[in-house]
Amino acid sequence: MKRVIFLIIVCLVTLGSAQGAIVHRYGFESDPNDSVGTADGVLVRNLDPQLPQSRYEGGQLILGNDGSQASNAQGGIGDGDYVNLPNGIISALGNQMTIEAWTTWGGPEATAWQRVFDFGTSDGGEDVAPGAGNSRYIMFTTRTGWGDLGCRFGIQNPGDQEYILTHSSISALNTEQHVAITWDGINNVTRLYIDGVFSAENIVPYPLSDLIDNNNWLGRAQFNDSMFNGSYNEFRIYDHAMSAGEVAASLAAGTEVSIASPVYPADGEADVLQLPTLEWVPGYIPPGSSVPTYKIYLSADEAAVAGGSVAPIETGNTSYTLAAALDTDSTYFWRIDQTVTLPGETEPNDIAGGVVSFETIKTYPELSAPAGVVGLIGQSAEITVQISSLTEVAGADWYLYVDGINDQLLAAGGKYAVTTTNEQTMLVISGVEEADAGEYYCIVTNDAGPAPSDNITLVVRQGLVHRYSFTHEGLGDDPNVVDSVSGANGILFNKTGNAAFADGQLVLGNTGGQNSGADGGTGNGDYVDLPNGIISALGNLMTIETWVTWNGPLNSQWQRVFDLGTSNDGEDISGNGGAVAQIFLTPQGAGIHHRFGYRNTDGNEQVINSYRGMIDVGSSYHVALVWDGLAGTAKLYHNGELVGEGGLHFALSEMTDNNNWLGKAQWGDPMFVGSYDEFRIYDIPLDADTILAHYQAGPDVLYDGPPCEEYKEGDVNKDCEVNLEDLGILAGDWLE
Repeated sequence: MKRVIFLIIVCLVTLGSAQGAIVHRYGFESDPNDSVGTADGVLVRNLDPQLPQSRYEGGQLILGNDGSQASNAQGGIGDGDYVNLPNGIISALGNQMTIEAWTTWGGPEATAWQRVFDFGTSDGGEDVAPGAGNSRYIMFTTRTGWGDLGCRFGIQNPGDQEYILTHSSISALNTEQHVAITWDGINNVTRLYIDGVFSAENIVPYPLSDLIDNNNWLGRAQFNDSMFNGSYNEFRIYDHAMSAGEVAASLAAGTEVSIASPVYPADGEADVLQLPTLEWVPGYIPPGSSVPTYKIYLSADEAAVAGGSVAPIETGNTSYTLAAALDTDSTYFWRIDQTVTLPGETEPNDIAGGVVSFETIKTYPELSAPAGVVGLIGQSAEITVQISSLTEVAGADWYLYVDGINDQLLAAGGKYAVTTTNEQTMLVISGVEEADAGEYYCIVTNDAGPAPSDNITLVVRQGLVHRYSFTHEGLGDDPNVVDSVSGANGILFNKTGNAAFADGQLVLGNTGGQNSGADGGTGNGDYVDLPNGIISALGNLMTIETWVTWNGPLNSQWQRVFDLGTSNDGEDISGNGGAVAQIFLTPQGAGIHHRFGYRNTDGNEQVINSYRGMIDVGSSYHVALVWDGLAGTAKLYHNGELVGEGGLHFALSEMTDNNNWLGKAQWGDPMFVGSYDEFRIYDIPLDADTILAHYQAGPDVLYDGPPCEEYKEGDVNKDCEVNLEDLGILAGDWLE
């Protein structure tokens, strides 16, 4: 059988409704019978007996028309030959169809509107062709007579317009041509392919089921146009829509056989499971062929599937369930090849299928939200949620939680600003007030849909709540240790008589022989008693920051820079602190470690030992203790550097803090020997950069900028300034 013009019209079906890859096939070996279905055609012979007659030759139907015959001649029956296919075979397809044909056009080249096919009805009804301006039909012509010159697929919709798909050139004379027209009622598009290549597309104006197709003709028009001069090699009708890849593969396979189609997942299928069952309908093979087997090519690499370089899965069935899960949010390509030995042959043939693509199920974005964040009154608060999404993030909406039903959508603009990328979304609340405290959440949307975050608690705080600078200006011998922020003044107990405020510092008179448990637990040395309740009032968020100097002696363990909480013996008494909550800092604990310890009411003590060991004797140092109940962590910093961290096992609010002491312990331990330059308490957990910046700025400055990243030449003490202090250090080193 020779190949001539190949024509395809496609309308989509689902695999479950298909009765086979081809529902009607006309091979024209010796008749116009349907070798797949039962819709046999009839060759109508109206030619003048003096002209060459239509005949079956070389596996083709060669019509005897010469281009001068008219479709409505001889009283409406036409004076040329054509094939009349059964009524209703097109409308029965619903709205999903593929028509495929191989034909050759014999001209004359100047003759317009010859029909390869014309399916529908005319204004005169069945069997006559006076015109169809008021009737529905679909047709393909080798050459137009007006408008864009070319071969054309046309869809007539009375009272509306003709929907046309015109190729850039007319059908070539006496030359094989491959034409495909796809009619996809589901996606409302019909497409024209010429020789396996996409040419044009248009919409689908009505379902095929609306056709009154009592004139289903090959070679004759619903109008009084020239009848087709040419030959038909093969003509097929499918009940599904081929993809572009399947059209190309069908062209490559040629006549006599057809590719396996339809397939599932079909081209463009979405939300395919990770372990799908691949399914296909076998293609047409001639009677007497071997039972086909199949090769599945599947990969995320389109070129590997098209080229067959991926290892195939072989099966004798028409379905296959994958054993290994596919990735989500991914595009895969696959094709199904048939292997069959045709009649009269000894070697098997591979009939390559078309490459189609599908997308696996989309996964919702995965969101990572903090348990809570802190906002400072009058400043901006940032709430950030991290996003993990395998597909593009379409956007994020932020809400203030009310009750899960009446939650408040926070519109961007004014007080609120939202920025969203594929990696994170951030809500910025400007001018934070007490009323902004509450729970917030976001809903992030990607290709799979929306996903909510966990609720995030916004805690509104003041920041620095207590500051003791030990300047004692204008107080004389007054024992008050002034809180310049909140007025929560402490009291200095000067039991040695040697404690003094000097050069902006409080210097305790302890020498190492004083003990917290002496004198009935009241201690026989110097210390500061801060007001009760200032620690438990912080809830579970705190930073303590201090600049101190420890003067030893080296063999004196368990001196307290601070000890906050209570003892077993209650207020004002040091005895032991076994079964009560307390937090403390010692310059030298067990061994040689600078230690922060924290004990709950069950007597369970956790410790953070500085990896740097104990602190240097006689040198001022900056220490910060961060208590972050939202994150569940405690962190210890020494001179701006993180030196240890641990988990939390109770809340500050659980403490009975009636012994909030600087220099004295809840236990009978030595009292602190040294001096305090600055002691601060914050109701927020400071971050590492802020702590470093504070260390660099020193005890006398309330600095809220970033830390310096590079130290200037001569900045010996690394405080981001070159001043007399650096010069003094250099001079001391030189004198040594």
